[in-house]
Amino acid sequence: MPDDEALDVLHSLPINPNPNQTNTIFCGDFNARHAQLLGDSKSTQRGYALAHWITETGLCCWNAEHTYGQPTYYCCRRTTSDGGIFQSIIDLMLSTNNLLQPHLTVRSDLSLGSDHHPITLTFHNPLRPPPKQKHPRRLWNLGKLLKPNCFYVQLFAERTTSLRSQLRHL
Repeated sequence: MPDDEALDVLHSLPINPNPNQTNTIFCGDFNARHAQLLGDSKSTQRGYALAHWITETGLCCWNAEHTYGQPTYYCCRRTTSDGGIFQSIIDLMLSTNNLLQPHLTVRSDLSLGSDHHPITLTFHNPLRPPPKQKHPRRLWNLGKLLKPNCFYVQLFAERTTSLRSQLRHL
């Protein structure tokens, strides 16, 4: 995807899509490198644009806070100028607000058959889920509709008389 399209996608993301929502977490392969923000070995145009978007929207970049300089991507087919394995930091975890006791881990010890290392973000959520609503559940015994002189059948017939009359004239 060209850089300008990627930026359009970033700018279209709803930062707080719901007024009841207090935090949004963004994670993914952003394919953007930034030496100063992430500790990567170089910066790209997309990286500069991503860093600007993060600053402009006030997002927290947890890679910068907890795993600065730790590669999330490696490619054995590509090598660096000194013959090393190509690595970069392009898989990011971002949030709109601070998290309580956050911990980000780049799992370079695991392989899921991908050239990206799995990353995990854990944090403490002090909020309890809202209590379940106790709505009265009405149970309908439809067998009662078959009984003679059923009140609901009579009520339905009375209240739909004009509708039935209009339908007959169509």
